[in-house]
Amino acid sequence: MNRVREKNTTKDIKKGIAISLPVGIGYISIAIAFGLLARNSGLTLLDTFLFSAMVFAGASQFMAIELIVAGVPTLGIAISVFLINLRLLVMATSLGVKMERVNKKSIPLIGFLLTDESFSVLSFTKDKISTAYAIFVGLIPYLFWVGFTVIGYLVGDILPEKLKMSLEIGLTAMFIALLIPSVKRNLKGIVVSLIAAFIYIIIFYLNILPTGWDIVVGILLSTLIGYILIRKGTI
Repeated sequence: MNRVREKNTTKDIKKGIAISLPVGIGYISIAIAFGLLARNSGLTLLDTFLFSAMVFAGASQFMAIELIVAGVPTLGIAISVFLINLRLLVMATSLGVKMERVNKKSIPLIGFLLTDESFSVLSFTKDKISTAYAIFVGLIPYLFWVGFTVIGYLVGDILPEKLKMSLEIGLTAMFIALLIPSVKRNLKGIVVSLIAAFIYIIIFYLNILPTGWDIVVGILLSTLIGYILIRKGTI
């Protein structure tokens, strides 16, 4: 019985590594770009390493760096990062029905390693998800992200300027790649995204809130309006 269990665990680990390896490779350019940005923003190597190792949320990390440079208070940065990552709570909840084979003690770790990309991989997995499989689907991209963040920081002075600029474009490209498939499936997402953009533009140009808090208020307002419109069936 133990041999069968060990064999299945090994099989799940190999499967998790194989399916998440392309995701990890896709993180390389963006992680290097983040390392470059962190270095140019005045963060130390230790700060940059801990940032990626403890937060592990690319979009939030890029935004947090900009807010730190802009002098936004810590509370404003924390709220902004929390709101952006709130979607992961919904994603994790939706995966619950496929995790009958997952050890409950491992759920905090699996939740920490969950990203948009690993969620896509796990949600499209046809079989029930095991503990080993779920962990390695998230762990491989995590190692790539943290490792290449450090590499990006260390090679900041070596890379040509044009290459640095092209790496920073990688984040935008990643967002577009994630957004387009979702937009194709969900018209409501397009409407809510446009509402959010419109609200933030108004708040930004009215200049009625400090930097950072304009993002927080924009997210809250657009979320509330989107919820009301969807609830009433307007969109």
